[in-house]
Amino acid sequence: MLLLAVDVIAQEPPPNAKWRLTTIVFEGLKSQPPEKMIDASGLKVGQTIDFEMVKAAAQRLSQTGLFGKVAYSYRYSSTQIELTFELEEKATGKKRCSFDNFVWFSDREIADAIRRDMPDFDGNILISDFASEEIKKSLTRLLAEKKVAGEVVYELFRVEEKTGEDLTYMFKVKGANLPICDIQFAGAQDELKKPLLDALKPLFKTEYSKSDVGSFANAALLPIYTQRGYLKAEGPQYRMGQVTIAGLPEDDARRVKDAWGLKAGEIFNNSYTNAFLAKVMRDGLIKLPQGVRTVQELKRDEQRLTVDLVVKFDRKP
Repeated sequence: MLLLAVDVIAQEPPPNAKWRLTTIVFEGLKSQPPEKMIDASGLKVGQTIDFEMVKAAAQRLSQTGLFGKVAYSYRYSSTQIELTFELEEKATGKKRCSFDNFVWFSDREIADAIRRDMPDFDGNILISDFASEEIKKSLTRLLAEKKVAGEVVYELFRVEEKTGEDLTYMFKVKGANLPICDIQFAGAQDELKKPLLDALKPLFKTEYSKSDVGSFANAALLPIYTQRGYLKAEGPQYRMGQVTIAGLPEDDARRVKDAWGLKAGEIFNNSYTNAFLAKVMRDGLIKLPQGVRTVQELKRDEQRLTVDLVVKFDRKP
């Protein structure tokens, strides 16, 4: 039996020719098992195919979104054909995967379950229906193995607070039935626990979502810390240092400084700064020329645990 080697750019076989597909080879494939790409191609070894089916298979591989280039070559006789797909996997454009309410599993257990199907999974995937559906299948299998009820769903959404990471795949378990019944603050100062708990009361008995809880907590809890001298949740409590007003005439600078309510040595309140400057403008304590802006600078003294505030009035660039 004579097999003819033909490249994709060479003359195509006769349009009515049919062969038994004996071999499918993938060159350049790294992140996906070959059997998954065979399924994605829509072909099966042993089936009878024509040349239009070969071209359609290449198109389906391209539509997975995993490859920057898909080419193919083939060797055929009068009755058989061997296919080779030459693939270039995309190296850039991956997006982070987040797993929202998979409370039954550790991050490692989730990653290990996905790597059973995607050995090179590193927490990021290309924007691809194929890749996201593969993760969905992996997570669905994990739920079934652990006898956890619920449906795996996902969405590609924009992370507005992170300018460097604009899109993220979020995977969730729909129908998990996980109402929030208790909230604890490990490591929080005793005097902070009650106001922190009061701020999060609206979350009680709502369905747990790590992303929703995180967004709500950041907005609700950060002011509680900053109003009490904490510049971050974990860290020391700071007190007010000195206030410097720059960029104003001497009389205006003195009026602003005299109106400042936090005295040196009092617990620093970062929220007070914006409210104070807004009040200065609203009450007409000083009159600023058009185009003048305020710039705040906090200077921490880590030894004395104080914060000095510098308020600069300058023209917008």
